[in-house]
Amino acid sequence: MCHVPFTSVARQTRSLGFPPADDEVREFLTSGKVYNDRSTSESSYIRARYFLSALFYVAAETIKNIDAEYTPSEGDTKRAYQIEKFRKFMSEGQTMGSSGPQRVNFYHEVVEKAEVCRDCVLLNSF
Repeated sequence: MCHVPFTSVARQTRSLGFPPADDEVREFLTSGKVYNDRSTSESSYIRARYFLSALFYVAAETIKNIDAEYTPSEGDTKRAYQIEKFRKFMSEGQTMGSSGPQRVNFYHEVVEKAEVCRDCVLLNSF
């Protein structure tokens, strides 16, 4: 089991801060769409549930790619290597005002997969 910390930031677009806002994540999680006549709170729960499922899936796939590059060295642990590389992956190219391309693509893939799960809910197939 690997423990890799990650964050997403739901701050408003174009506001400065670090890490910068993850606009696509915020838009997905705060959309007011209601599913199959469910309440707003139930719909919010469904969105969050599928977002987290997709997030863990994409994170695991990303870590598998990181693991493929791992070469043990003295004093190094695989866990420390994974954490360091994942952090670099998520922060490379970002500034106070914008996310780096890898982070943007990572969360785009997460939202894309969460949308597929959400559509399954719309089809009553969850």
